[in-house]
This record gives sequence, C-alpha cells and structure tokens, in this order.
Amino acid sequence: PAAPLPAYSAVPMPPPAPTVVVYLTAFDGQTHQLSGKTNYLIGRKDDVSGNYPDVDTGDAGLQTGVSRRHAELYQQGAQWFVHDLTSVNGTWINSQRVSPNGTMPINSGDSLRLGKWVGAFRV
Repeated sequence: PAAPLPAYSAVPMPPPAPTVVVYLTAFDGQTHQLSGKTNYLIGRKDDVSGNYPDVDTGDAGLQTGVSRRHAELYQQGAQWFVHDLTSVNGTWINSQRVSPNGTMPINSGDSLRLGKWVGAFRV
C-alpha cells in the first residue's frame, strides 16, 4: 500500500505585483517602453565591449555625450530612482545634477538629461 500524502494547508498567495510600464521619450521623439523589470541600464550599445543597455540612446547618444553605461533607472516600492554610473558627461533630473555614482528620485513628468541627451520620464 502507498504511504499517505502529507496534509498541506492552503496558504493564500499574495496577488502578483501590477505590471508597471515606464516610458522614456527622447528629444528626437524616440520612445522607449520599459516593462517587466525593476531596473534598466541606460547608455549606448557597443558590440566590441558587449554592452547592450536596456535603453540604447544610439547615434543620438553618441553625438550628445552619453556613456556606454551611463545611468541606471530602478524602482524601489512605488518610487523610481536614477543612479549615475560615474558617467563622464553627467546626469540631471530636471535641472538638478545627480552626483557621480549618486542616486536621486525621479517622478513621472520629470526631464532626464544624460550629457546633452534629453528625455522625458513617464509612468
């Protein structure tokens, strides 16, 4: 005879976290739709070094001073933050500079500047 299976109590599982969609729209009109993660690398793609950021600013980024690994956009709870990855040409939220290797909160409607590349952040 088979041994009886152990009894399991039904423990309710918490509901899944809502999927947040974030939009980063560049000055040239290119919109990056970000969802499914809580942190995103922003920079320029570089096949030689194997750098493939979640938000690739492309040729516009190259011409406006965006580093290959310029900044990280991440979520903690309901708040989003920008962390400067010691970029050469700096990171700004609206007109306030994020210190090198520093972090600042960013809110929907804020402007994000990486070097001279400018985008609008929207949740």
